[in-house]
Amino acid sequence: MGLRGNLNARRRAIVQRAFKKFDKTGNGVVDLEDLAGVYDVSKHPRLRSGAKTKDELLNEWLSQWDTIKADGKVSLAEFEEFYKDVSASIDDDEYFEFVITSAWKL
Repeated sequence: MGLRGNLNARRRAIVQRAFKKFDKTGNGVVDLEDLAGVYDVSKHPRLRSGAKTKDELLNEWLSQWDTIKADGKVSLAEFEEFYKDVSASIDDDEYFEFVITSAWKL
C-alpha cells in the first residue's frame, strides 16, 4: 500500500455528501438495502448466466468500501478511507469535486 494523506476539509465535505446519498436508509451505514437502491445488477452477465445471485454481486461491489471492519456494512470512516486513495491521485480540489459529484450525481 502506498502513502496517502488525509482528505482536506473541502474533499471530506464532498465525500460526506456522496455518503449521505449512498446511505438511502439514513442509518449511518451503507448495507445491501442501500446498495440495492442505487446499483442495478439485473443485466449483470454473471447474474444472467446464473453464476452469481443478486446478493452475491451486491456484496462484491459493497466489499470495495467495507474494508476496516468487513461486516457487510460500510461506515462513513470506511467510505472516506476508500476516497483517500482516489484523492491521492488527484492534485486539484476542483477536479476531485468534479469526479465525486459526477460519479454520485450530486
